[in-house]
Amino acid sequence: MKPCLFICLILAGCSSPAPVIEPSPPAAQLGTLEAKQDKIDGRVAGALVAIEINADKPPVVRAEAKLAQSFLPPASEEDRAFALARAAAHDDKAYQAQTEFARKFLDQLNQDWKKADELSKVNAVEIKRVTDENKQLRLDLVRVEKEGDHKVWTLTGAALVVLGGAAMVLVGIKKGAPLLVAGLFAGSIPYITESEWFAWIVGGTGLVMAGLLIWVIFDKARDAVNENETNKKEV
Repeated sequence: MKPCLFICLILAGCSSPAPVIEPSPPAAQLGTLEAKQDKIDGRVAGALVAIEINADKPPVVRAEAKLAQSFLPPASEEDRAFALARAAAHDDKAYQAQTEFARKFLDQLNQDWKKADELSKVNAVEIKRVTDENKQLRLDLVRVEKEGDHKVWTLTGAALVVLGGAAMVLVGIKKGAPLLVAGLFAGSIPYITESEWFAWIVGGTGLVMAGLLIWVIFDKARDAVNENETNKKEV
């Protein structure tokens, strides 16, 4: 009888939820950042156009200049001194050289940004591939663990059935039957724990085990009474 009770206790602790596969965080949305930067650049460029068109209106020039500066980080002392010296010199060649430098710098920046954007898309595809592989590996791991559990319970059940059969032949049905039942029960545990009726099965099994225990106690008490009556008759 003890093997049956032991199997029942093990069954009560075997129901565990499948591991939750948490979703991977999304890749950095480079496109959103690019759109924000383009908006800032557009506002600054628009303010500079307004300054150029309204060059004869100092209040408008100052207001648009402050507006453009609000979209930009503060100028360093070096950049500030460089611009003031250029303005004081008012050298057309210097302005042309700086304008050409600015255009080339912007073209190179746009090319670098485009390469970074393409690289981010490639990385996003690679990240998705690795994430999918990771999910599949985790699912495979769960499957292998379940298969291992199935084999363990199957071997345990087979061993108990063999022992129960041998016990029934050697020492009687009362000793062998519990082992036989425990073996059949052990072999079915993997299917029971994965069933949506697991709680009901555990409750029903508990009641059956309790009934068998009561029957064994009653049977032993009856045997004891019969033995006493037999001894009295012999006396």
